[in-house]
Amino acid sequence: APDGGRVCLTMGSFRYAFPGAMERISAIVEGLLELGVEVVVAIGEAEGKQLEEKYPQVHAGWIPLEAILPTCEVVIHPAGGLTAVNAINTATPQLILNPFEAFVPRLKHLTDQGCARTLYREEGTPEAITRVVKEMLGDSSYCSKARALAEQAATAPTAVGMVPLIEELVTGKGPNR
Repeated sequence: APDGGRVCLTMGSFRYAFPGAMERISAIVEGLLELGVEVVVAIGEAEGKQLEEKYPQVHAGWIPLEAILPTCEVVIHPAGGLTAVNAINTATPQLILNPFEAFVPRLKHLTDQGCARTLYREEGTPEAITRVVKEMLGDSSYCSKARALAEQAATAPTAVGMVPLIEELVTGKGPNR
């Protein structure tokens, strides 16, 4: 890997199919390559082959995020819930390209924790993405805050652990009543 580490880009499971998406992804990849980082793009296999042909130094295609994220310094994604959870669990700092107003309050929790940055809609130009990733790579606090959040998440109750609490809330009965 180049000295700058590894950055993962994913546009989710379907966003790369939109018109103009591959041109946008290519522009983002070009900016990231200028930073001297290894670029990994989690994308469909056919699109991954196109990217690898255009940028031989890029690894692209179907990649399980839970396997690649622990090796990444930053993951860039479009506010995908599963991607965000994987990033939290693997202590990977996030650059979130938020397309939806409804996501702003939830994403604020991650940015307030100091383990993520958000670019909203038009702010998420390839140039802005490159600039923010460069800032994140140069600031180790994103990694330490991501580790702290991962530790907090690891001690949170599981869904099964929440069942007694839910039963208590629904029935009004339980060990705390």
